[in-house]
Amino acid sequence: MVQTTSIEGIPIVKVGHGLMSMSWVPEPPSDEQSFASIKAGIEAAPPGVKVFLNSGEFYGVSPQTANLELLNRFFAKYPEYAERTFLSVKGAIIVDKHGFTPDCSEAGIERSIDNIIEKLGPNKKLDLFEPARIDPKVSIEETMATLNKYGWLSSSWEK
Repeated sequence: MVQTTSIEGIPIVKVGHGLMSMSWVPEPPSDEQSFASIKAGIEAAPPGVKVFLNSGEFYGVSPQTANLELLNRFFAKYPEYAERTFLSVKGAIIVDKHGFTPDCSEAGIERSIDNIIEKLGPNKKLDLFEPARIDPKVSIEETMATLNKYGWLSSSWEK
């Protein structure tokens, strides 16, 4: 039996599906393999319970957004699965030759969310945005205030 929990009243399986290894590896699996894995998780969930998928704006080698683009292709091919998933995406981070640099400024968060939505495409909405790292230049209170200002602290927000 699959254990469940809820986020804002939305029933979700307790064990999520992290998608990083589908794109942020030297030799990513094929779309066919990745899609089969995602579908298996969704199909194992009880009726009416969503599967928690976790992605990252930067989960890719070339391009950095490869994971989001993979999800775009998945939901374009299988739009019927969109409502059966709860998608959480990490962002607000700059990845360059020096490593990771968090950018939880208001502009950085907005830029990240806009990029995520663009790369996901029209078939799946972003359900939960997560700043990937704490930004030492921006207080957690400021970060939360920015997320709250735009309604991004709720799973029912729309951009």
